[in-house]
Amino acid sequence: MHWFWIALIPPALWGINNFIDKYLVERFFKKTGAGALVVMSAAVGIVPIVLIPLAGVSVLSISPFHGALVMLSGSLWLFATIPYFYAFQNDEASVVVPLMQVLPIFQLLLGFFILGEVLTHSQLLGVLTITEGAIFISIDFSKSKNKFRLRAFLLMLLATFLWSLNFFGFKFIALEEPFFVTLFWESIGFIIVGVVLISFVPAYRKQLFDMFHAAPGPMMALNFVNEVMGLTAKIIFNFASLLVPIALVSAVVGFQPLVVFLYGIILTIFFPKIIKENLQLKFVAQKIFSIILIVLGSLLINNIL
Repeated sequence: MHWFWIALIPPALWGINNFIDKYLVERFFKKTGAGALVVMSAAVGIVPIVLIPLAGVSVLSISPFHGALVMLSGSLWLFATIPYFYAFQNDEASVVVPLMQVLPIFQLLLGFFILGEVLTHSQLLGVLTITEGAIFISIDFSKSKNKFRLRAFLLMLLATFLWSLNFFGFKFIALEEPFFVTLFWESIGFIIVGVVLISFVPAYRKQLFDMFHAAPGPMMALNFVNEVMGLTAKIIFNFASLLVPIALVSAVVGFQPLVVFLYGIILTIFFPKIIKENLQLKFVAQKIFSIILIVLGSLLINNIL
């Protein structure tokens, strides 16, 4: 299969992921915070930790330095979910998700400062275009006085910066070590973060225990399926990034805001009790314009235009 079609799978899965995350935060964690969701996101790392050795992969073949580095990379992925979940508490998925597309900007900056890569004029224009789109979609036009969604903007800047470090670190190690060995030790990083959060953040521990005490079975099952789907998308993204430069894969993933926007319209029309996006003309126009800017910027960054 061509790398482009492989790279299309993560945004399709992550788009579903985003709406399930939004539903869970809105339905169960609107007032208490999303600490339990973060911890459960860490727990999904158990799946590759169990399955990879069972498949006969020699996970101890990795060098200690690479193992430590990829575990650190995995921990950054989990820490990124904290601001990501909190961004969903007050804003729609079709507003939060486009802000994730500043990811290529951080990847360019990491390449510039760490690898000494030179930015082209097209890439600099792409950075500016994505920034304009992210700022425009962060303006709340529902108020009599337009208000900038500073909280969501800053939370997603932090999340995307940590995610970009994770992607950068994973590819750096996976080019030197076997893919599934790298994935195993990255998943160990997930688990370590979960244990640290439960042990040292009382609020997260309480949220998790309260959730188990309430025993909302369907919610826990939905979240588990959601996390497995998100992990699957991440694994596919990591695999695609080994086939071509990571920036090209990120450009395809840059269509995720459009996917989420279309999902949001469908869900609002057919399942308004589950997800309800604002479909007033001025808000739809704002989102479309912002998404066009962000997608255009992503294409410029990857020298596709």
